[in-house]
Amino acid sequence: MLTKESLKYLGRVITYSKWFRSTLMEWDKKSQRVKLNSSIFGKTHFWFSVTLHISYEAFLLYRLAETIFNPLPGTKLSETINLCYNVCAYAVPVFLQWCFLSHRLELPAFINGYISLYEEFKGRFIVPVHQNGADGCESLLKRYCQIAFLVTVQNLIIFFRYPGRKFFLTSLFTDSSDVVPIHIKLALLPVQMQIWLSHWSIVLLFGFILYVYAFPAITMLREMRCSRLRSGKTWDVLQTPEIFPILFQRIQILQNMFNFIFQHSFFPIQKLLMSGVSVFGTYGAIKVQGPRAIMLGMIAAVTLTHMSFIFRKLSEFYDVSYVVLESWKCQGKSLGKVLNASRPIRAEIADITFPITNQAQPPKIQSTTFVMNGFEDGWGLGARRLVYTTAARGRLHWVHPTHSHFLYWMLNYWFVCVFEAYAVFRCLSTMDRFNVIPVTTLTNIMYTMTVYVVPILFHLSRIPTSARGQPQGTTTMNPAN
Repeated sequence: MLTKESLKYLGRVITYSKWFRSTLMEWDKKSQRVKLNSSIFGKTHFWFSVTLHISYEAFLLYRLAETIFNPLPGTKLSETINLCYNVCAYAVPVFLQWCFLSHRLELPAFINGYISLYEEFKGRFIVPVHQNGADGCESLLKRYCQIAFLVTVQNLIIFFRYPGRKFFLTSLFTDSSDVVPIHIKLALLPVQMQIWLSHWSIVLLFGFILYVYAFPAITMLREMRCSRLRSGKTWDVLQTPEIFPILFQRIQILQNMFNFIFQHSFFPIQKLLMSGVSVFGTYGAIKVQGPRAIMLGMIAAVTLTHMSFIFRKLSEFYDVSYVVLESWKCQGKSLGKVLNASRPIRAEIADITFPITNQAQPPKIQSTTFVMNGFEDGWGLGARRLVYTTAARGRLHWVHPTHSHFLYWMLNYWFVCVFEAYAVFRCLSTMDRFNVIPVTTLTNIMYTMTVYVVPILFHLSRIPTSARGQPQGTTTMNPAN
């Protein structure tokens, strides 16, 4: 269940986000709840932080374009890798602040809602001997805080020792000997510290919100199983037919709030940016020399660990809730209508619902929806989604997507086009040195150029006319249902 240590870490990271104004949330120590800061100073500081992150991301993109298309003599591959890594890493706070602004009212309500539910469950149903048991995420939260501190300290050291590196603002003021005056360093240090600390505060904040919600929720669901399957850490009153439907419905409401906040705006872009950070971090750990390689490898490992833990934990909602519902069928008619009306809890990522993973026999679901993004023309005009649903007997039909679907598709398309343009540029630039370039290098460039033209052609290809109309007898369904 929710432990004091997990709640303490959540309160601390919310306080850090208040100090550096990465969000407008603040932690009330007296009530142990989240509230929004509505002061003029807080809002001004927050918008300054948003503007600073956007400006810094634009600066990194400019540096990356300059390195790729107009490289200076002696430019190393490690510099390009470092810039690619930083572009992905510092796009994360921009995207998270956009997510916060999109759900600035729902997010505090969601956090306060699950804290209240977990504390009530622990006080009423958990045996006092087991109330201080770990929920499994305390060590993860502690390690993430330690890594954030180490990375910030290393960035500070590199900032003073190598201020001419292109991902620092001080690189704009280097002289002919690649030296930055000390007064420029001291003047730009507060700006860089604000960027680093607000970056880590909002990254840890959203990560801790997910962990502190998912881990205790799974533990709570496991304790709600029928008496023959429970662990013995709860009182017998939890096994009464009057208590179970209320608790299960409250968890369903929380999960619906979770899906509403994170499904469309958070998870799709998070997967894209986190994948970029892990790829460039892993590559940088191999190619970059010195302590920076250790930091890149550490960040890549943390990113992959986070994605592995959180997505596996979210996938357990369906498994565990299905087992809970099946275990209560032994109660007979007293819960028959409630069980027939209840469905396993689903953590929805974009339009993908996590399937059951460990059950030998899957449950009977009224309809299953698979969604793939499709567009009527190559530029996304009149964008619609192609939906396959078993309720419509396996037929295809179109529904209009949300703005986040369109944005996510455009980001994917833009990244693929940029990468393909870079591959073509590299291929053309090697033609005049055909006799000097190794055959393996030219082969890799040609292979990359050929492979990444496939998704571009797929996006540009027109869907056959027969598949665009909605067939007779099908019904447009919302995947969230």
